[in-house]
Amino acid sequence: MYCQKCGHQLDDNQQQCAFCGTVQELGQPNIETKKCKKCERDIPVNANYCSYCGMDQALIVWKERPQDEPEPEKTIAGLDDASNSELNNLVANMKKAGIEVRVIKRDPKDLPPHKRPGLINSTRRLLRDSFKVQGRMGLADYWWGYLGMVILLLVVIELLMSFVKNTTLLELLLLVTTVVYFVPTFTASIRRFRDAGVPVGYMILRFIPFVGELIIWFFALRPSLEVRQQMEKEIERQLEQLKRQYDEQNHEHKDEQDAQDDKSDDDDKHHQDQP
Repeated sequence: MYCQKCGHQLDDNQQQCAFCGTVQELGQPNIETKKCKKCERDIPVNANYCSYCGMDQALIVWKERPQDEPEPEKTIAGLDDASNSELNNLVANMKKAGIEVRVIKRDPKDLPPHKRPGLINSTRRLLRDSFKVQGRMGLADYWWGYLGMVILLLVVIELLMSFVKNTTLLELLLLVTTVVYFVPTFTASIRRFRDAGVPVGYMILRFIPFVGELIIWFFALRPSLEVRQQMEKEIERQLEQLKRQYDEQNHEHKDEQDAQDDKSDDDDKHHQDQP
């Protein structure tokens, strides 16, 4: 046992310190307590030293993590690609608060395997979001999903043509297949337009016979709006750098020309001063 005020060691049943005369509060009823910084046992709240281990409570305990113990990963809650509305609201609120926000999309290579653009993953996502017109769809996801839908359409049509002999039933099944193909690709094109910064109203062109889908594909080829903005900023930065270099070269050339003119004036003056 240790004195709560001076930290000297006491006998187990000693209630008053022989060095400082402090009466120990430990064990008395209805006292306010705190945790010791070392042993974390309850001690009187006004104690300078721990009554159990003698630790000076004014010292700062620095607990080092063993080298063989890995530091726990720190994760930050984020929003996935399907939470565009939440992301937009978050960005809007932060901008209102005067906080500069820059949204950077992750590289598809850094995504988990089940989220990377591909024939199976993108087709599954396209079918899953068949009735979703909000949000955006990346360029790679769109074309992989569209390719998957075209392959499924051709396979289903071939199977129907091979096994369904009833003309009326065949026409009905082909109509259903066409609708199943049209709806997800139509809504996916809307999301692709949003991502590319193309007005969604252009989707009316999809209903033009024969060439409507080709026109939609042409607009869907445009890169994401963020990518274009980054490219434009990079081009502006490079142009500004070239302009700055050009101005510096002109300034240096002008300084050299001025120096030569001054030298010529000095030479002319020297010749005039000679008899």
